[in-house]
Amino acid sequence: MHCRQCGVQLQENSVFCQSCGAKVMNAPKPDQTPESSNCPVCQTPLKPGALFCGNCGSSTLPSRQPVAQQPPSPPAYQPPQPVYQQQSWQPPLPVQNWQQPPQQPWQQPPHGKPKRKKWVVPLVIILVVALAAVGVFAFAGDSVRRLILGPKKAYLAVEASSMKSDASDWIEDLARIGNIESDEIKGGAIVGLSLDMPGMADTMDPMLVDVLDALSVRLTSLYNRDEDDPMSYAAIDLQTGDERLLTLELYMEDDQMVIGLQDIFDSWILIDDASLQSTLSMVELDLPDEVSPIALLSGLTSTDLGIDEKKMEQSVYALIDIILEHIDEASYESRQTIEAGAVSGTYGAYTITITSESLQKMLLALMEQIRDDETIYDLYVNLYDQFYGSLQVDGYFEGATDRETWDNFFDEAIEEIGSEIEPEDAFTLIQTVYVDGKGEIRGRLLNILDEDDETEATLTYYHPVNQKQEGLLIEFEDSTESFSFLAEYDVDNEFKTGVASLSVQGEPVMKASFTDLDAVVIDDQDYLLGDLSIEILDDTAELPGNIIYRGSEEDGVFTADIGVEGYMTATIEYEKLSAADAEITLYNTSNLVRIDDQEALMGLLTEDAMNELLDILSRLGLDMN
Repeated sequence: MHCRQCGVQLQENSVFCQSCGAKVMNAPKPDQTPESSNCPVCQTPLKPGALFCGNCGSSTLPSRQPVAQQPPSPPAYQPPQPVYQQQSWQPPLPVQNWQQPPQQPWQQPPHGKPKRKKWVVPLVIILVVALAAVGVFAFAGDSVRRLILGPKKAYLAVEASSMKSDASDWIEDLARIGNIESDEIKGGAIVGLSLDMPGMADTMDPMLVDVLDALSVRLTSLYNRDEDDPMSYAAIDLQTGDERLLTLELYMEDDQMVIGLQDIFDSWILIDDASLQSTLSMVELDLPDEVSPIALLSGLTSTDLGIDEKKMEQSVYALIDIILEHIDEASYESRQTIEAGAVSGTYGAYTITITSESLQKMLLALMEQIRDDETIYDLYVNLYDQFYGSLQVDGYFEGATDRETWDNFFDEAIEEIGSEIEPEDAFTLIQTVYVDGKGEIRGRLLNILDEDDETEATLTYYHPVNQKQEGLLIEFEDSTESFSFLAEYDVDNEFKTGVASLSVQGEPVMKASFTDLDAVVIDDQDYLLGDLSIEILDDTAELPGNIIYRGSEEDGVFTADIGVEGYMTATIEYEKLSAADAEITLYNTSNLVRIDDQEALMGLLTEDAMNELLDILSRLGLDMN
């Protein structure tokens, strides 16, 4: 017979398999003949020693049970051999006069079980542990990260994340405002301005007050930045209510400006570099011939700083890394409470130390990094060219955009900063940073100590959060001056409602209340929404009422009221125009008068023009007869 576990031919009367050590089930006892039995399936009598039923082909062996491990017993036991698999058996087809086929001799299977690769299990374990560690580090919060990294590295991780996040937001805003390329080729905006002056009748001519109350100004600005024919256009409408009184139009091109007042004059006034130079000389304002006044004005009306956000991020991140590299020490305390008025919060606190020597090394490294950074240098050049590029001529405005001048400036600063620090000038910066469980900074307390470790100045920034209640405290104090700003408010979907106050030298100078206040960006435009009322407590201000502000946005139109309550209020409306609504209508090029042609200009003041002007004044309520 054969072993049911490994299939090896068993020795006669064996109790255990000599190959695998498994117990031989139903083995006949020595000197005892096994009894015949029936098939467990069809109950047909079985021949002695048959492994399969001759009638139905079912196995005559009982179902396998887990083999209990036995202690080594028979001396015939041998070390385990390769495991073999028993050949599968197919039942015979049902035919008449079936006879049992001759029993085949046992043959060893050609292959054993494949060997297990020993490196697989350790590799899986390592991967699982690594993934678990990453998950714990990422999601378990500041406490676990601090245990893994230590206080200093944990603080540096929190501070780097906060500073780089703020830097990215700042760079995004700078690029949005400073890059023309971020705008569409065509676009524009409409800005409206009106006044309400109920409290000024006692100090101004009542008739003039009525005129100004009725008057409103509407500015429409359009631009077309097509490289082949760039142009910008502005129209200023003077109106009372919905009635337009007159419109002043201005076209700005690369080399000239054109001004029109078509409600009064039939011609357009042409201003180019030559005519503008001549006109400016009449008022004793002479510019060098190399300077283009038109280009100078054009540069002031459009900003293109060419900021590459990715490169600028890398440059600013490098500066942040330098700052954090020069932290001397860091310690940690749990459950530290900060307060801003009635709002408090409990946070983990990192206390870091920077000596004057480390700060000196930090400043030197920062100056060297800025000096050698091409992205920062390019931004400086673009800023300088934007506002002073047209004036970079010898003897008038000497430009400072060449690389040698830039390098020399920083080299001189580095030499000055690098001088030895005298003992009496030594100081230490100690900052405590309060961090919540999500790794967000909720407060800072900065103390500046002198060489004797006496506090010279303290700067406090606390922003505790308690569910929907928040507080904001900003304080500064040194030996000569101090101020304190405190705000307490509730937050609902980012909008803030609460109160604020400002004290200087311990004396309250301002208090404010606000409702649903928040700074938001809508369609790439910045808006301050909500209501704000500020009371000035300083008697020297002599304001007749509170300063008020109300901002709202509806259907793409932003409206803001700002002024002194009950005295004077200015209402500003702003609407951004799409490219489809920003088509520029050209002026009549056949009817132009140069601004330096005095005779032609005087010819515009015809009798009809004067009558139109008087009619406009009368509609304003100003009778000039």
